[in-house]
Amino acid sequence: MCRVSVVLATSEIGPALARCLTSLLEQDPADNLEIIVAAAAGEDAPRLPVASSAVRLLNFPKRTPKPELLKEALLRAGGEIVAVTDPNCCFPPHWAERLRRAHRFEFAAIGGAVAYGGDKTLTGWACFLADYGPFLPPESRRISTSPLLAGNHISYKRNALGETSDCWQSGYIKTLLLQELERRGGRFLFEPELILHYTPERDPWRFARQYYANGCDFAAARAKSFSTIQRLGHIVSAPLLPALLLLRRIRAVWPKREHRWRILRAVPLIAIFVLCWSAGELAGYVRAR
Repeated sequence: MCRVSVVLATSEIGPALARCLTSLLEQDPADNLEIIVAAAAGEDAPRLPVASSAVRLLNFPKRTPKPELLKEALLRAGGEIVAVTDPNCCFPPHWAERLRRAHRFEFAAIGGAVAYGGDKTLTGWACFLADYGPFLPPESRRISTSPLLAGNHISYKRNALGETSDCWQSGYIKTLLLQELERRGGRFLFEPELILHYTPERDPWRFARQYYANGCDFAAARAKSFSTIQRLGHIVSAPLLPALLLLRRIRAVWPKREHRWRILRAVPLIAIFVLCWSAGELAGYVRAR
């Protein structure tokens, strides 16, 4: 049985992380599972909420960026399969078994479905749909050469990460790594049998701030390979980005009839979120060196 490493980054060691770790430790079978938590908790970091030899805590200074945390976790992952997830995720009992089964085939990366696991509030659904609408069940299995996989439910073979290490050595950005795998001719699998439940952020303003930070990190990392002309092109076209991102999120959910009313009600909040992301991208391109 091949070993699975699950890596995640967090700035808080609390109840959400406890639920996530418990769901992973209750996998059937639980053998050959390694969990690495990279926490930006500072010197006074509390102990992990669960005690297990399968879980490792890597502690870093507060305000350490998430891409840096995930990079450090990936560097220490020893499994043949490496999955990247989020503390707000909970896994059903047979998730690891299904993940191993999916990885018997040669795909550059494999992603799974993301079900809503939060309170039935407009804010919760808006935060969820802003990120994970395209991966909301029901979805069908698809194999493609174009990567569209959820950032909190994605896995790689260890050798694929090793071959593309230059792409994430300065910080793990999912989109940039998938683009590199795509450039190398990799194929990608979306497997709806792989499913987790995600509890979104309850505070829309905190979510918006994080969205801004994520957009900034993404653009700064992306701009490293840009010429000055390319970077200026993205800066000039930045005003068009919010409308484009909003349209993409609506189109991703619209075919799922049972969720159409939710996406329509959530449009005002999602519009604020994509505006924050776009502002972050603009700041990232402007600050890039």
